[in-house]
Amino acid sequence: MALFGRKAPSAVDAPVSEEFERVSIRQVILHGYLVNRTIFVHCEKNGVNYLKATLDREKWFELPVESRAKGDELMLGIRADLKSSLTIGLLPEGSHIPWGGTSSLGFADVDFAVDPERYSPDYLFTLGRELDLKLRDGWLPSTKNDQNLILNFFAFAPIKAGFFGPYKFVLKRLTDGFDEFAKNSELNYASLIAAGMGYGYGRIDGFASRVRKNPQYGSVVDVEAIASLPELRASRFPQLKTIQFMMRKGVRFLEHLEMNHDSVIATRFKIQALRGAEEGHEESDYPEERYLEFQQLVTRIVYQGTNLATRDREARKVQLASRKERHNLEITPLFKMSITPNELAMYKNWLAGKLDGKNSAVAHFAIALAQAFPDFEIKWNTPLIKTLFNSESQYAQTQVWDAIEKNPKLLGIIPPIQLVEAIEKSDSARLEFILKEIKASRWSYTALINLWAANHINTELSKRDLQIATLFLQIAWTTIPNNSSGSDIPWRDTLFLQVAKQSQLQPFGDWKDIVRIWIWDEQNFLGFYGAAESEKYKHGILDILDLKNADLLELFAKPIATYLAYADSAKLIRILSTFMDSPKPGSSDLVWMILGKQMISSDKIVMFLNHLDKSDPSGAPYLKAVTSAVQLNDGATLLRYLTALSPEEKEPFWRRNSAELEAILMNWKDFPAFFWKNLDVIPPQTINKLSKFAGLTSQILKQVTPASIARMSASQISLFVTFLKLDPQICANSSMLRAMLVAPDARINQVAAKYVKDENKFNVNWLLMLESNLPVTQQAALNYLKTETESKDFASKLLMALDSNNSGARKMALNVLSSVKSPAILRSVVDGLVENRNVDTWRVVSKNLELVSSTDKYKEFTSQVFLSRRKARLVKEEVKVDIEELIEDIAEAVEKDTLIRMAHSSVESDRTWALKQIALTGIDIDGVTVERAWSGDSNV
Repeated sequence: MALFGRKAPSAVDAPVSEEFERVSIRQVILHGYLVNRTIFVHCEKNGVNYLKATLDREKWFELPVESRAKGDELMLGIRADLKSSLTIGLLPEGSHIPWGGTSSLGFADVDFAVDPERYSPDYLFTLGRELDLKLRDGWLPSTKNDQNLILNFFAFAPIKAGFFGPYKFVLKRLTDGFDEFAKNSELNYASLIAAGMGYGYGRIDGFASRVRKNPQYGSVVDVEAIASLPELRASRFPQLKTIQFMMRKGVRFLEHLEMNHDSVIATRFKIQALRGAEEGHEESDYPEERYLEFQQLVTRIVYQGTNLATRDREARKVQLASRKERHNLEITPLFKMSITPNELAMYKNWLAGKLDGKNSAVAHFAIALAQAFPDFEIKWNTPLIKTLFNSESQYAQTQVWDAIEKNPKLLGIIPPIQLVEAIEKSDSARLEFILKEIKASRWSYTALINLWAANHINTELSKRDLQIATLFLQIAWTTIPNNSSGSDIPWRDTLFLQVAKQSQLQPFGDWKDIVRIWIWDEQNFLGFYGAAESEKYKHGILDILDLKNADLLELFAKPIATYLAYADSAKLIRILSTFMDSPKPGSSDLVWMILGKQMISSDKIVMFLNHLDKSDPSGAPYLKAVTSAVQLNDGATLLRYLTALSPEEKEPFWRRNSAELEAILMNWKDFPAFFWKNLDVIPPQTINKLSKFAGLTSQILKQVTPASIARMSASQISLFVTFLKLDPQICANSSMLRAMLVAPDARINQVAAKYVKDENKFNVNWLLMLESNLPVTQQAALNYLKTETESKDFASKLLMALDSNNSGARKMALNVLSSVKSPAILRSVVDGLVENRNVDTWRVVSKNLELVSSTDKYKEFTSQVFLSRRKARLVKEEVKVDIEELIEDIAEAVEKDTLIRMAHSSVESDRTWALKQIALTGIDIDGVTVERAWSGDSNV
């Protein structure tokens, strides 16, 4: 027996109750806004017409009229001029009609021979009224336009006061007269009218999806304002029993069609009923069972021939099988055997382009059809994916995830509660896919993140949950609810503390730019840190994190500093003292980090340090501060503390605590480097105290390298010179000595030069010193060179100096050479300078040509001089004169190739001189002929 079947299905119901007495609302005029709304209505009941009006929706005034036409005429007059309502006596004389906009319904022109351009609310209201009248008079549709008007009326008319009266009457009248209509109509036309009726019944089923919530109508005219009309019994929308009555009527009509009419008619009715149910479906947070139990027609169509749905004894609710059974619905063999090719085409067309997918039962029915008939293709859309996302059908799940993986943005349409469930069930690969999309579009998933967080606070997080919580906190730190007022739990902070406890916030780089703490209640703020008890925080940062890590310490010190930015002195001392006095590891370090990094104003720092001095004059707080800075390897903070301890009034501290301070600082391996680096900024009186620490000198000297000597600051040089005077053996290191000789400070040069002289280290250093261009060092080298004039290697040393690229060194060497009288030394020096390329030494050779040992060396010298370009012009000219005066054979003084190249010189004096030498000496040159010409007695 068919589902919901009766022994004798009939399209005609028993006589209706008083609820369905005919009250026709012909026109409505709405004026004003919200509460101050004036309403005019034209009603007809049992053939009697009357106008009604209200100024406050409570008291209604009534004016009987003699006919329908007269009522229409008066309503047109009121729409044109609202004050005419007073003239005709509808409203009492003197009534005040508030200002506002006006809208009206029931005034449109409806021509059944013309399909309108737009189905506006006014047109739909009027169309419902006219269909109502025509059907009362026995009219039945007969044209294509009639069919379009009926279908569109059922498709677009809102199910609400003013519209639903004609809606249900038209549907009932068509139902009751369908057999007579079908008998006189072609099959196709009858099936199209049945399709429109199916859509109408389907929308009523869809209306039931709201369960007990108000419908979600958008910008349709607020005609439900007329619900205060006594005839409508204060109902803005149809009551549940009315909806159930119509659904039962739809089910019986379907059964009647299946038993008494062609299957095409029944199939079109069913498909359009399912479409109408989806069109009227209203999304909510109800589980599907909650609305399906009301939807008698949808469940009748979808679950026909199965045991997945049965109607209760009163036929008001549907008893459903389990969710898993319904989601794995299979098309029955009888359905497959009995369906015709024409009907198959209808279902196929529906799935390919007209399936919406909002209703779970309809969506799973479509899936079952696609599985039963492989050539059926479903056009996947966002509502369908949303509906089937958490389906317990493996086929549906596969299809949904295939679509989402092709377009990850579809994940954003899934309701948060379903997506949370999917996250919990996903394998690692799918979880990675989901989290990647959430991270890429984090603002779209705020509700999901918040829901997931709410489900996991105050729980032990698994490795998987820890991964998810970490990501959600890092991408949605500012959007996860964190209200701690009243009894609320700060979700974000609670979840963060769970994650911090289990991960120790590693890797830290992922957190340092994320964590921002804003808690303005003092007790809760201290509770978050664990520095005081709080109902909101069972454990705080100090209980779960090891703050020895400087990065972590700074991260959590900053919110405290921000919290104190506008605190008065009492609050400042109270908060910082709470942390200072807490025995929990890292608590006082937070304070010293704030003070040392100057995270609060200097006035506040001084205020708190003065408080510490008064509370403990022993100096212990400063020792603890220094210890904290040392443990954190925080040189900048330590520098501030040492500066603070420099004033004269801090002398008692040094007297009492110098030994302890020395122990703390000298146990810090980086202290020597810190001290050396900050000599320019540590106050001088503090430098004097610190430099007396045992062993510091030797440790500081390890910081000094040959390369660093040239980069020393003024303070470093002063201290270094002091060290040198106390221990000259520092110079024993040859590399250090050489660096000191050329250091850019005369005090260092003096010490180094004295060491070279005292230890007779000139032999390996004198040339470096001579080339230094430093007065002290250079003078010491010059003095040394002058003392060496009688030594056997003096000539070679002098040549080394003259060969130097340093002009100052050469100048000094030339000065020494000018005082040399020994011919042997001069000959050796001149001979050695033949190959020297420094111009200032050429004159020495040119003035001592007779000392050159061979013609080859002499020619080497002249070639170097004559072929040099753009330098030593005076020397060149002097050498030319010397050659002409002292040398008889030019071939002994100048190479032939040199003369040829000079003959091609761009300098005229060099060309003339070379050509003259070639001509006078008769040098044999290939391609060159020398002729004698006479001018008088002269050979030219």
